[in-house]
Amino acid sequence: AFDLQVDEKQLERPASAIRGLYRGESVVDLSERLRDAESSGSTYLVFDPHFSAYGHAVAAQEIARQMRLKIASPRQK
Repeated sequence: AFDLQVDEKQLERPASAIRGLYRGESVVDLSERLRDAESSGSTYLVFDPHFSAYGHAVAAQEIARQMRLKIASPRQK
């Protein structure tokens, strides 16, 4: 609507920061899933860096998918 362009570097910043904080820990990186979902709707608010309702739904689905994978094959200690 406003002819705004997606800045790929900006989309990667949250995941990069989280990976840096939690080195060695398992984290869910939503970047790729959110980027893929953009073809079906806006995952972020127009003038705000927060998720839209659709973005929240996409994030929740991906987190649930990742949790199911972790439960199905827990890390060996």
